[in-house]
Amino acid sequence: MEREQPDKLLADLSDVEYCSTALINALLMVQRRVQARSGVMKLFGLREIVQETLQQLKLVGTLFSVCVDEIAAKNACE
Repeated sequence: MEREQPDKLLADLSDVEYCSTALINALLMVQRRVQARSGVMKLFGLREIVQETLQQLKLVGTLFSVCVDEIAAKNACE
């Protein structure tokens, strides 16, 4: 991310089986960097437990934008 400076970042979280503090902190750090560059970050592929955890922490819809799948995430970035 440092070298490429993307304006769009799609994050596939389909392999994540649980939502740890480390994962949330990493997502928050990436989100801050993307926003600092006026970019957009879209998450997709969230398993139910990960999505529920992020929703309970009120991160979905505020800091994180979650899409159903990769196609929806790509379309949302256009």
